[in-house]
Amino acid sequence: MSTKATTLLEDIRYASTSNKRIPVLFAVDCSSSMSEQAIDGEGVRRAKSDGVRRGLQDGLAYLQNAADLRYAARVGVLAFGDDVQFTGFQDVDELQLPSLAPRGATPMCEALRQAAEETFLHAVKLNDDGQTASMTTIVVVTDGAPTDGDGRAEVARLLDLQHAKRCVVWAVGIDSSDRTRLEALGFPASQVVTVQETSWASIIELGTASATAIARGQQPFGVGEAL
Repeated sequence: MSTKATTLLEDIRYASTSNKRIPVLFAVDCSSSMSEQAIDGEGVRRAKSDGVRRGLQDGLAYLQNAADLRYAARVGVLAFGDDVQFTGFQDVDELQLPSLAPRGATPMCEALRQAAEETFLHAVKLNDDGQTASMTTIVVVTDGAPTDGDGRAEVARLLDLQHAKRCVVWAVGIDSSDRTRLEALGFPASQVVTVQETSWASIIELGTASATAIARGQQPFGVGEAL
């Protein structure tokens, strides 16, 4: 994120998720390793990318059926594989998932930088439209480590934004080995889950509830805590 953008970020009006717009950004690994098979949250062995797509569809269905989120949520998918592409933030009913076909390396550093940038740009747009920006729930989904750097600086930047009540960050791995890698990047252990142990609806619920908690000066919810 540019120095100018970082400075302007401090001037943006933010509010808790009681505001009308609740941004949710999924940063999804589409590297070649996502073509490998693994046990998903339904206990079925399938390609990791297929499991993630099904999980995202379940997550979107949860948002569509949640009375307090369906018309408030603005959802975007940032897919990173041989390049980084973002759908933009859209209403839940309008979002079309990208292909998520596995391809290329894992440019996670660039994806995390862009996630921070898109969080800022969306807040600016809301302010320009006369609205107060809600905290963005950022969900990073990956089975590996970045191939374009070590990733720790980018994770630290997102956590700085979380501390400043701009976003809340969740890291989602496929299995327990991914948890170890994600924690090594600097994601807090209490905000790292795997698709084998936590439903996608629960991940979104934890994220949006944590955003509200942080806005109130409280700690984000951890896995298994009562909401």
